[in-house]
Amino acid sequence: MKNNPASLAWVKVQQEGSSLLIIGGGAWLATTVREIDGPMRQIQFKGVYSCVLDLEQISHIDTTGAWLIERLIRTLRSLNIKYELSLQNHNLGQILEQLDSFKYIKAPDFSHGPQIIKWIEDVGRSSEKVFFNSLGLLEFLGKLFLTLMRCVRHPSKFRFVAIVSTFNLAGLNAIPIVSLISFLIGVVLVYQGSFQLRKFGAEIYTVDLLAISLLREIGILLTAIMVAGRSGSAFAAQIGTMKLNQEVDALQTFGLDPMEVLVIPRVIALVIALPLLAFISDIIGLAGGAVMSYVTLDISFDQYLHQLNQSFSPSSFWVGIIKAPFFGFIIAMTGCFEGLQVHGGALSVGRKTTKAVVESIFLVLVVDAIFSILFTKLDL
Repeated sequence: MKNNPASLAWVKVQQEGSSLLIIGGGAWLATTVREIDGPMRQIQFKGVYSCVLDLEQISHIDTTGAWLIERLIRTLRSLNIKYELSLQNHNLGQILEQLDSFKYIKAPDFSHGPQIIKWIEDVGRSSEKVFFNSLGLLEFLGKLFLTLMRCVRHPSKFRFVAIVSTFNLAGLNAIPIVSLISFLIGVVLVYQGSFQLRKFGAEIYTVDLLAISLLREIGILLTAIMVAGRSGSAFAAQIGTMKLNQEVDALQTFGLDPMEVLVIPRVIALVIALPLLAFISDIIGLAGGAVMSYVTLDISFDQYLHQLNQSFSPSSFWVGIIKAPFFGFIIAMTGCFEGLQVHGGALSVGRKTTKAVVESIFLVLVVDAIFSILFTKLDL
């Protein structure tokens, strides 16, 4: 390895038979050792039984440079190669003595250990990812509220055209699929409920079962899940693609806040759209139950409406509707958050889109459970 006179740090290696001469010089500092780290790693010790380290030409050295020498010395010791150290710098000798007192701590190798250790390791790594992702989501929630308050103080910052456009795409265009699913759920609930209640001669109470379960829980939950899969994933994919195309960076270059331009309109639109979709889901689900009751239970529409009127309570209806804005907020926030986390390429877009749907559905179920406990305590 040749000496470069123009270099601030240099190393030269000469081998004669089984003897190796390593000469170092210049300033071995943290800012210069990059030039000699590679050559020192490439030194070959095959057939070498003795080595001389001539370091008298080193003019300046710090701990980083001394570590390179210490690493070389430890390599020689591990190979049982006799070495002779030639120093002129007294400080270097003191640094090497201090470094020699430190011991390397080798991390335990579990690659061939018990399977349960690997499972625990995987659980730990997954828990760490969930923890830091949760912190990121909380931070994003704080930024979202701050931006929303800023827009409330300055209404001109609201982008009403973007809100209406997103409401049309995420709300109105979702009515057909939500209606179809709700109608089928009403049919299934009546069919399954009547099958069980027929054993007790209480088929008429199938209407009560449908009204309570659909209005309080199933209607809004299915609507939220449908919107999460349809609109939440679309938000993540749209913003993620914009992130890859550097359109988000372009907005910041023009002095625009991506939270105001991309996130706030989607959040507001979905907060408004989901109660509307939940209401339509309730109506269509009850209509599906009416059709199935007429077909399987021979309950006329007049009887169905009469029984529905007796079992219906405004609280059951409002319990489901009150949840809707919160669910819409969660779905929109999660979709936008994951979209802004996209980096790398198309694979990242796919992963973040899937993650947005899974996270939003999970958070919706958690919030629904909290609401259920709260409404039970309030006797609603």
